[in-house]
Amino acid sequence: MNFINSIYILMFTSGLLGGFGHCLGMCGPLVASYSVAFKGTGLASHVLYNLGRISTYTLLGGLAAMTASFIGIAGHIQRLVMTTAGIVIVLMGMGLAGWLPAIPFLRNQEILASNFIKKFKNIPSEGLTPGSFYLLGIFSGFMPCGLIYTALITAARAGMEAGNHFLGFLNGITIMLLFGLGTMPALLLLGKVMNAIGAQMRLRLYRLSAILMIIMGIIFIVRSL
Repeated sequence: MNFINSIYILMFTSGLLGGFGHCLGMCGPLVASYSVAFKGTGLASHVLYNLGRISTYTLLGGLAAMTASFIGIAGHIQRLVMTTAGIVIVLMGMGLAGWLPAIPFLRNQEILASNFIKKFKNIPSEGLTPGSFYLLGIFSGFMPCGLIYTALITAARAGMEAGNHFLGFLNGITIMLLFGLGTMPALLLLGKVMNAIGAQMRLRLYRLSAILMIIMGIIFIVRSL
């Protein structure tokens, strides 16, 4: 198995664990809100919402990786930047796992995300149509989230490994697409799993997701040395 394929697998698995460990608590209130407001909301609306989220992640991943590919091609600073990116991924992963003090920036971002959810709850029930759920997902994809930030840095770091800018873009969109797809099952099964998975279990899954991020950071550091 080559390097980039192993990163794809790690990113999907991290998204899957993070979905049940983190997204249920972060995006869960938003999904629960529109499910209550629109009692007739069916599977299609939930799928559209999640596809909107994943579309945003995918585009951001492609842009981050393509931008980073310019740095990767500029060989005189490539090794330093790659090593630094790997260290940042490890540190953010440790912060997400709770093994480092909370980063004030990430704490503030989660407060902003909470405010976004609160404002959404004030939308009248007639304010959305089934076709609006995709747009809602696109906008919620920009919600501040430490796990997403770490995934985007990983995508950018993988873009540095690409042989050209186009391949860097493809690496980025593939990484974030797989990560986003990994987070999808938890939110689709929200109504059934929210009560089945307690807060302690969600914390453990979130930490496992963070550990996978740390492993990716270590792999990047080793490859740059």
